[in-house]
Amino acid sequence: MNIRQILRMARNSEWTTTARMSGFRFNPTNWGGTTLVNVSRDGEDVWTVTADGLSIAALVQVVKGKETCLGQHYIPFQIGVVCPCCP
Repeated sequence: MNIRQILRMARNSEWTTTARMSGFRFNPTNWGGTTLVNVSRDGEDVWTVTADGLSIAALVQVVKGKETCLGQHYIPFQIGVVCPCCP
């Protein structure tokens, strides 16, 4: 799911998807053993992205465009996004 798809989510809906956050990758298709994250649209202009305490991400190093997994780690987080100018 990319940012455009997230913006088009219906209000009060949830979606489980892949994520990239700095050097961390939540993507079990490309990085076996990792998990997905949950995205919810909580209102007109409010989204929440959550990885619970059991969520696993690959720590990835990028050198000359090539990604190499340095290890997998539990990476719980929650990010709230408020975007009054978003559709």
